[in-house]
Amino acid sequence: MNNTNLTIVGFVTANPELKTTQSGFNVVNLTIASTPSKYDKNTAEWVDGTTLFMRATAWRGFAENIANQIKKGDKVVATAKLIMEEFTDKEGNNRQTMRLDLESLGMDLSRVPKANYSAPTNSNENLYQFADSIDDESPF
Repeated sequence: MNNTNLTIVGFVTANPELKTTQSGFNVVNLTIASTPSKYDKNTAEWVDGTTLFMRATAWRGFAENIANQIKKGDKVVATAKLIMEEFTDKEGNNRQTMRLDLESLGMDLSRVPKANYSAPTNSNENLYQFADSIDDESPF
């Protein structure tokens, strides 16, 4: 069976919801909002497109890691399988929805605020200290 795999970058819209199934497996659900933008040469401004909201699910230990590390507002990068689910609504109509079956999820650090980042004052000095600390008999 062929899977549709994709990568999505966006913001977590609410704190992930960790639950345990009747079978004892942990599952986490969250929503990732991704808004494309493009540069408008006429106005010399960036213009936002339509926001895509994707429900995402992860299982077992991965679910616990997400629940412990990710929170509302975090910018994340997710790789996932796109899953289409069919259901019948309250009026008896057959419907389809899509969700992400997460394979990996991590923080997007491409635009870390400068206030949260501090570079070493003298990176060469740190490198030399590390080199001096290596034992001469080390196989490396």
